[in-house]
Amino acid sequence: MIKEFHSVQKASKQMAISKGKAWEIITNIEKQLNVVMIQRKQGGSRDRKTELTLEGVEFLKFFKEYEEDVKNYAIKQFKKSYELFKKKIEIKK
Repeated sequence: MIKEFHSVQKASKQMAISKGKAWEIITNIEKQLNVVMIQRKQGGSRDRKTELTLEGVEFLKFFKEYEEDVKNYAIKQFKKSYELFKKKIEIKK
């Protein structure tokens, strides 16, 4: 959402978390991956925008693909498990 809003504050508001929590999440990701995700700009200029770094943009693409893969896997596994569940119920009848 930072990419769309160009603001950590606006993105965190949209996600219903505090700006501090958003920065905590960003900082933790950056530390764990040893990569800078956000171009930090200091100062009071109204024209300043928060931007993702190239690494941040690439990570976002990667994560969206990963998230889709996990979602598809979960759906597939649920259907498989549900079919087994239905068979168990049929046996008990």
